Amino acid sequence: MRYQSLSAAGEDGWQCVLKTAADPMILYYAWYFAFAGAGQLYSYDFLPFLLLDIIVKNATTRDVLNAVIVPRAQILMGGVVILFIVQIYAFAIVSIHSLCQFMVKL
Repeated sequence: MRYQSLSAAGEDGWQCVLKTAADPMILYYAWYFAFAGAGQLYSYDFLPFLLLDIIVKNATTRDVLNAVIVPRAQILMGGVVILFIVQIYAFAIVSIHSLCQFMVKL
């Protein structure tokens, strides 16, 4: 389909083939076929990766994944804030514990 539309637009034969081969869905299905073959012929450890096909086939799953991937900067900043809070809390606990030990010695 993509090859036919590119050739109808006047593209050269090899350019049509290369642009068709670089299409994301063609690359996805080549990856899928390679993992399926490796899972059957080499090791069953490759077969769980075939479950990622759910993301391609189901729009709801794709939307949920995009909801996490797209705002990754905000999620990363939230993680940094959590690390600062944990550091402050740990410093407070260690300080109180040290103060209590110092007060017991007096």
